[in-house]
Amino acid sequence: MTDTLSLRPIVGRRRLWELDPHFHCSIVGTCLTMSDLRKLATKTRLSVPADAPDYRLHGVFVRAAGAAGPAEKGIAKLMDKDLERRHTRALAQFRKAADNDALEALWDGAREAGDIPGPYWALMCHPLASRTLLERAFGEVHMLSHLMGAANRADVRRLAEMERETEAVEDRLAEAEARRLREIEIKQGEIGQLRAAIEAERARTRALVRRLEEAGEGGCRDLRIQTLEATMEGLRERLNREAWRADRLQGKLAEAERLLTEVRADRDDLRRRLAEQAEDLRTLEDLALDDDGEAGDRPPLDLGGRTILYVGGRPRTVPSLRKLVEDSNGRFAHHDAGREDGRAHLGEVLSGADIVICPVDCISHDACLKAKRACLKRGTPFVPLSSAGLGAFARCLRETAPLFAPANDGAALAAE
Repeated sequence: MTDTLSLRPIVGRRRLWELDPHFHCSIVGTCLTMSDLRKLATKTRLSVPADAPDYRLHGVFVRAAGAAGPAEKGIAKLMDKDLERRHTRALAQFRKAADNDALEALWDGAREAGDIPGPYWALMCHPLASRTLLERAFGEVHMLSHLMGAANRADVRRLAEMERETEAVEDRLAEAEARRLREIEIKQGEIGQLRAAIEAERARTRALVRRLEEAGEGGCRDLRIQTLEATMEGLRERLNREAWRADRLQGKLAEAERLLTEVRADRDDLRRRLAEQAEDLRTLEDLALDDDGEAGDRPPLDLGGRTILYVGGRPRTVPSLRKLVEDSNGRFAHHDAGREDGRAHLGEVLSGADIVICPVDCISHDACLKAKRACLKRGTPFVPLSSAGLGAFARCLRETAPLFAPANDGAALAAE
């Protein structure tokens, strides 16, 4: 086989059914959403139940993309039409490439930006794309399909680590509380003993004064007065020492109570983070069940064709976030909050967003405030996330989905 695919000349681009069937599975799974496939199933009157699991529907369209029969060829043409309509901008951009090197540069730029579906289809159907480049792009997209599973496993590991950390903190907290209580009991006992001793000395002093007054005047009285004064001086010194010790004990007690309050606050924060991680993991498991067709009574996540703008975050997770939004009948836009896109460009991106999501742990404080102020000015919902993980993002989509009424599928089909 030569490096360039041997295909009959066509105008503009290769059609879906003219591509190597080896590529059909990744094209259908990456470049068309499950919402697109279900609309096509309705339009073509496929004998597939409305509640068929996603993997079965995916398999039906993958087989139809490469089949030679008249019925399947009609389905493949509709799929090809949907691909061209959905990815018009990417097709126009790649059509300008004059050779395989230019196509490779365009693909590399799109992959690094996390923009996969449109550029992938534009590359796969381009007549100048070499077999080597197509196989490379196919392999890279195949690896991206594992990112959501890897993110799930990472969340499970983080959850287990946080549970172990919580147990350790609670053990240390219990030990600290028991130790501080023992110290407080000991110090309170010492303070009580000191107060009893001081009171006893005061009683003895008062008795001595009474005896001296009864003894009358004379040398004996003078001697006893001197003795009394010495005794009183000693008692004052002892009282001062014990008062100083009592102040120190009170200071240590206050410090112990402050440390105990901090440990309890750390424990409560850890429990809150653990609960958030657990909720994120449950959301990811729900989405995984949706993909496998085992969602039960849970409605599928439907963003109604709205645009989700994600500001900041980690570049390596952006492809997974984009796939999640597009598989949920939404459009995904990303701004890196100033790393490469530039803060001046942020306002332009915000103007087309229906909701803005901002992970506060992976964005500068200034960029986050700028996005929030712009959303308030435009009346666009702004949702800050405590984490840049896939689970937190998925949970946010679940919680904010009621804000978006599903797009009118009938009107969309009529427009076609």
